Amino acid sequence: MMRTFLLSLLVASPAFAHGGQLAAEVLFYEGDDLRAVSSNFGLLTATERGFEWSCFDTLTSVPFTGFYHGEKWYAQTRAGLFESADKGCSWAAVGGSLAGQPVATLRVDEQGLVASAQRLPGLGQLHRLGEAGFAPWGQPLPQGELVDFKVRRVDGAVFALIHDDGQDPAVWFVDSELGEWSLVASLEGLAEPRFIDLELGDDQLVVAVFRGAAGELWAIDTQNELARRAQLPTPILEGRSSGDEHWVITLTGVPLKATGNGPFLPAEGPEHCLASKTEQMVACGDIDDGHLVLARVPGGFETEYPFSTIVGPACPEAECNERWVQIESSLNPQPDAGPVVDAGPPVEPPSGCGCLSGSTASLGWCLLLVALRRRQRC
Repeated sequence: MMRTFLLSLLVASPAFAHGGQLAAEVLFYEGDDLRAVSSNFGLLTATERGFEWSCFDTLTSVPFTGFYHGEKWYAQTRAGLFESADKGCSWAAVGGSLAGQPVATLRVDEQGLVASAQRLPGLGQLHRLGEAGFAPWGQPLPQGELVDFKVRRVDGAVFALIHDDGQDPAVWFVDSELGEWSLVASLEGLAEPRFIDLELGDDQLVVAVFRGAAGELWAIDTQNELARRAQLPTPILEGRSSGDEHWVITLTGVPLKATGNGPFLPAEGPEHCLASKTEQMVACGDIDDGHLVLARVPGGFETEYPFSTIVGPACPEAECNERWVQIESSLNPQPDAGPVVDAGPPVEPPSGCGCLSGSTASLGWCLLLVALRRRQRC
């Protein structure tokens, strides 16, 4: 799962992200526990008391990217990877094979934490966390910049997205033994590829890409065949699946939903980040609406965690406590704007060239989708 977001020295400022409207940028589950990363409020861990804030003022290198695994917060910085086991009260540089290495991506598979590191123009390398710390995992990657990687759950195979100068990005593959890498396909005419966490069935991996100013979704099946799943008028920022529902959020903040193998069409829903676990889905809310986290319920989304659930740290350092006072002062009670109502599943007429939208804004995107599909089929 994608579990990261860039933080800066301006974390305490509610006006820093998205014009002061966005409460959190990343939500993810660590087992049954929910975590959040916010440029407004920092690193947050859901507890019985609410979302507990984690300090990072003692970290020596910012900006950084936050990640949580195994009861530790990790910070990916330009100076290397740092970890904290005491809710951010203290940070230490990670040793082993990652000592001083700039980490590009952290992901969790069935066996634990995997990191990617690269010093261009050198080859990228995967590292796995073991009892003795991080160690190289498999052979170095092919030539080029390692953009993203993902481990396929069904067989442990690893896929990497690599972009070499002057060439189109490409998908590479290695089996669970991590021997020699093999080319799956070149993404001709595409740019900015990354894996997103849609589960479209049959253990497919989903890649979101740019095609000019538009977006596309490509799926890799268990036979390592790459096929286009969807064309969209704007690139996809992220996606999550919950049961038979597949939600994506575009780069412009438009939510789209597909049911089963159906098309992605405009839907009333969150415009920011998503997280899911089995049949449960949550989303990021807005500061002005009083939502920190929204939960998917029949008929729409409702407030799961209001801002009043954010509580301070238990750090003894005065520096951390002073930062918490600044953040707490920004948690002014906001009126709950009420649930985000779902207008119901998109409806296609018998011709298959239309859809039903719940708002004027969504209707505009719907018409764009219709135009694209008519060019293809009508």
